[in-house]
Amino acid sequence: MNFIRRRKTAVPAATLFLLHCFIVRQEKDDK
Repeated sequence: MNFIRRRKTAVPAATLFLLHCFIVRQEKDDK
């Protein structure tokens, strides 16, 4: 059960990380 709870929090964290990388890449393209 602990694994499922950890997985639920890991998914949003991964999405935020991907969004962060995407934003950083966009900023680099602007410069």
